[in-house]
Amino acid sequence: MFTNRVECDIYVGKGAGNKLLNDLRHAEKSIKIVSPFISPKMLEVLKELHLRGVQISLISQRPESKETSSLQQLFYPILTPSSKAFFSGYASKYAGWFIVLISMALLFAVYQIEKLSLIATILILLLSTFFLFSRNSPPSQRFLFPTKLWSPNSRNRLHSKFYIIDNKIAYLGSLNFTHSGIYNNHESRVRTMDSKVIQSLNQEFEHLMQS
Repeated sequence: MFTNRVECDIYVGKGAGNKLLNDLRHAEKSIKIVSPFISPKMLEVLKELHLRGVQISLISQRPESKETSSLQQLFYPILTPSSKAFFSGYASKYAGWFIVLISMALLFAVYQIEKLSLIATILILLLSTFFLFSRNSPPSQRFLFPTKLWSPNSRNRLHSKFYIIDNKIAYLGSLNFTHSGIYNNHESRVRTMDSKVIQSLNQEFEHLMQS
């Protein structure tokens, strides 16, 4: 992507993200973010906007393997557990034994019914197997909004940072969507409302999302 002769605002220094955060909080329809690093506080901002009805799409970088705990710290706040999350705590610990006991009781009850005993036995064994495996598998999860996590080990490493708000405002620069990047670091950022730039950034965003 290349463009020139663009009307824009340029800011260099600390607090480069103040204006960005203000525009994000006033978004009405959509937000698209490309940022290799995102902090939990900024994710909470996105979650609030999502609950308010703003359509959010996010592209970020998966933490290094040595920082696997940070994946849970950074991204689980915006994840929703599936029904498998039922098998946690005591339910997860004792569900299998409970099903085995129920199976034995049902087998004894239908023992005298020759025509149904085989069918009942197969169904009970299948149910027991399903619950035993379910309690040992981790809860599956999904993002609240479209999210792409790039692998840091790939040759084409993600380093870009840009933001598109309501397809009317775009930010580009050095700042990640972190508390330090927004408030504390010495950063540079460009703000523009140029429609051609925003169109090009949307195309680039879709390309990154599909990569």
